[in-house]
Amino acid sequence: MLDYKNRDLAMQLLTEYTENPNLLKHAYAVEAAMRAYAKKYGEDPEEWGVVGLLHDFDYEKYPTPAEHTIVGAKILREKGYPEHVVYAISSHADYNGLKREKPMEKALFCL
Repeated sequence: MLDYKNRDLAMQLLTEYTENPNLLKHAYAVEAAMRAYAKKYGEDPEEWGVVGLLHDFDYEKYPTPAEHTIVGAKILREKGYPEHVVYAISSHADYNGLKREKPMEKALFCL
């Protein structure tokens, strides 16, 4: 079973799909903010950090609304990421029309 909270595994996935230094900096910044929000709300900073780190991992290769987060969600599911993580990442894109009800989803959308 995938240790989906493992930052090293998330970094491998991120860097497999992302080379642009500015996109990597964005991922690190969102990761840091998500970790801080997790602590503020009494949630798991490891889980929230991975969600922040991976939220745009597919963007460089799949930047269009028809692809971004859709392709990424498929990849995440194939790798064994849990559905609540896939959903949070997918819901950060407004054009997917997904409701953001959980604190993790709301925090990620605001970043």
